[in-house]
Amino acid sequence: MSRPVETLDITLLRNNKNEFVVRCQKTISIIVKQYIAKRMFSASNFEDIKQSVNVELIKRLPLIEKNYTGEVLLVTYLNVVIKNICLRIYQKEASVITPISLGEIWMLSDENADNNILFSNELERFAVALKLFRSERFKILVCIKVYFSITISSTELKQCFRGITKDDHDRVLDVFEEHYSSNDTSHNFNVLTIMLNKYDRSLFLLTEESVRRFTNMMIQKLIVLMNGNPPSRTHTKDTLKVLLEHYSELHTNNN
Repeated sequence: MSRPVETLDITLLRNNKNEFVVRCQKTISIIVKQYIAKRMFSASNFEDIKQSVNVELIKRLPLIEKNYTGEVLLVTYLNVVIKNICLRIYQKEASVITPISLGEIWMLSDENADNNILFSNELERFAVALKLFRSERFKILVCIKVYFSITISSTELKQCFRGITKDDHDRVLDVFEEHYSSNDTSHNFNVLTIMLNKYDRSLFLLTEESVRRFTNMMIQKLIVLMNGNPPSRTHTKDTLKVLLEHYSELHTNNN
């Protein structure tokens, strides 16, 4: 025996399709948000995506009424229909939009407001991705800065190496400043390894090679997070470096 609410929905589907669509709005919102959480749609496009789903749903109502047999709850049937509509919208957008290289965007004029907005959005996404590593983010930030030869601030050193002495703090800053200019990455990673072994007590004894592997692994994880799942961006190590440089400037300016 059908539930009262289920019977009412079937009645609406047959006799009052406008009210039926209104009753579907909560389900549509939930499913669209699920796709946003998967990074298949932008959160800023929530209302536009909902509207597109509604348009497609209205077109399909006669077919839904014809094909629905009552073997499952109507709400279950509708969930499948709405998810398929969302997937088709995503596939359609992906097929007509060729992802532009973020490097190409950043080479355009800084006076272009749209490009500035795009860049700001990606910078914000980078900051969020970094925060997902929680307490590890300070160590990861320092490691990838060493990898890309980007200046490390005093605050970042203290966050990464808890309890670092003044002598070690000053020496590390001096060493990195000197060797960044000569791109001596081997020396930089050697110093980083010494500091990690001395101050990161959660780790086993590290080698320079293991620190490099850890750093490369974190870079790849950040790239995957930035690109989304399924991928909707075109981030590489090069674009990550650009984001890191601007993140560093912003971080320094705010300290």
